[in-house]
Amino acid sequence: MYLKYSGLALPRYTSYPAITSWKDTSTIPVIKEQLDATAHDQNAFSLHFHVMNPASPATEELVEKYLHGLEREVTQIAHHVDSCVMQQVHFGGGTPNFLHVKHWRQLYENVLSRFTISEEAEWSVELDPRSVTEEQIRYLHDIGVNRVTFGIQDFDSKVQQAIYRGQTYEKVAEAVEWVRSHGIAFINFDLIYGLPFQTEESLQRTLDQVIQLSPDRIAFCRLEESLETFQDLPTGAALLSLNLLGINRLLAAGYEFIGMDHFAKANDPLAAAARKDQLQRNFLGLTTVGSLPLLGFGPSAISMLDDVYVQNPKGVDQWLGMVEDHEFQRKSHIVTEDDKIRREVINQIFCHGSIDKGYTESFYDIEFDHYFAKELQSLKTLAQDGLVTLDTWNIRLTQPLGLLLRGVVAAHFDVHQPFGRGSQVG
Repeated sequence: MYLKYSGLALPRYTSYPAITSWKDTSTIPVIKEQLDATAHDQNAFSLHFHVMNPASPATEELVEKYLHGLEREVTQIAHHVDSCVMQQVHFGGGTPNFLHVKHWRQLYENVLSRFTISEEAEWSVELDPRSVTEEQIRYLHDIGVNRVTFGIQDFDSKVQQAIYRGQTYEKVAEAVEWVRSHGIAFINFDLIYGLPFQTEESLQRTLDQVIQLSPDRIAFCRLEESLETFQDLPTGAALLSLNLLGINRLLAAGYEFIGMDHFAKANDPLAAAARKDQLQRNFLGLTTVGSLPLLGFGPSAISMLDDVYVQNPKGVDQWLGMVEDHEFQRKSHIVTEDDKIRREVINQIFCHGSIDKGYTESFYDIEFDHYFAKELQSLKTLAQDGLVTLDTWNIRLTQPLGLLLRGVVAAHFDVHQPFGRGSQVG
C-alpha cells in the first residue's frame, strides 16, 4: 500500500498553503502594516537569515554587498519589533561558513545588535563540514550559537561523487569534535535517502558512522524532486527499503522518531516537546517555537506574520534591488481564516499524528464534520487502505503506514490539491 501513495508529488507543508500556491504580491509599506499588527498582538518572534550560496568562492566584494544588504533590510524592519523578544535565531539556506570570522563579527554588530534576543533563545547555524574552521566554531559559540547543523547527506564515496559532494568521515568527525570542545550544546545531522548508487549496504555503513558521531538530532529525508534528475536513483520498493532501514537503525540506536523525518535523542528539546505533545512546525521544519511569527532576511528568505506570508526574491541582485526599492513586488500570500483552519489541521497531522476535532472546533468556532464533510468522505478511502482510523472525535494516522505517509493525509485537507474541497468560512 505504501507504493500506491509514495510516488505522489505533494508539498512538504512547511507552510499552508504551500509556497507553490502563493499568488499575491506585496511591497514594503504593505508588509510593514502587517508587521505592526503582528507585533501589537505578539511579544516574541523567530529570526531567519538566509545566507546566499555562492556558485564559486565568494569575493570580498560580494560578501560586503551581502552584508550591506542585510543591514539595510534589518534597518527597515527591526524598529517595528523593538518591543518584542527574539526566541529563535537561525542562519541557513546556503553555506553560512563561507563568512569568515570578521564577517560574522560585522553581521553580529550591525544586524543582530538591533534586536532584543532572549537569553534562552535557540541560536542555530547550518554549516558545511567540508570548509568549516575551528576559528569559526569558536566565534559562533562566543556570540551565542548553541546548535549547529551539518549537511552530511551520505558518507559513501561513490554516492558523494555522483552528487558532487566530496567529504570524508574524518573531516566531519573533526568538525564535530571542535563543536563539542568549544561548548556548543547541540549538533544536528542532515541525511538523505534515495541518492544515486545508494544501496542498503552503503546506507547501513553511513548510519553506523553517524551513530558513532552521536548527533543530537537527525533529519533523514528523501531526495527532493527537484534533484531527481540524477541517474541511477533507487525507486519503488528499493526506496521504501532504504527508508525503513534508516528508521529501524536509528530507533535501535536509541533515537526517538519525531514527526515525518526527524529523530532526536531523549534529552533533546524536540524529543521532550514531542513527548508532551507540544511540537510545532514552521518554514524551518519541526520546532518547539513554531507558533511564533517568523522574520526572514536575505535572498529567498520567507517571513510568516499573522495574516501574510512573504518571500524575498531569490537572486542576490534582485534581493539587493528590493532592499533599495520600497515598491518592489515580493511574492506573498494573504492568509485567510480558511487557511488558518486548514493549517491547524495539517500541523496536527505532522506534529501529533492525529487530528483532535474537539480542539479544532473550540479554537476556530466551527463544526468539524460539517466544515470538512467532503474531506471526511474522501478520507474513507485512506481508512480502507490502512492509513487512518476515523471516529467521532479523532482522526488518527496508523503506525507505521499512516505516519510514513503523513503528506498524503494532509493533502486531503489542502484545497490546492485534487483531494481538497475549497470551502470557505461561513
